[in-house]
Amino acid sequence: MDVAMTAPALYESVVTHTRHGDIPRTFRHRLYTWLVDLDELPELPPWLRPFARFDARDHLAPTASQSGETWTPGLPHRVSRMSAGC
Repeated sequence: MDVAMTAPALYESVVTHTRHGDIPRTFRHRLYTWLVDLDELPELPPWLRPFARFDARDHLAPTASQSGETWTPGLPHRVSRMSAGC
């Protein structure tokens, strides 16, 4: 598998919510998403360990496989279609 496809990545995003009514309201919230491969979790540097950790139990049900096959069937197909602009 390509290293670029499995390397951890930080994505910057903006969520916008708008209400249309008598008093229209809109807000924007900036957020960051750190995507990692659950099968190859990165080892955090010592200075960051008190503030963050990676634990598969935070993301998978106790009966789910570590590889994620039981909870993401078809996900690679959907992601590849999104990447291709379909």
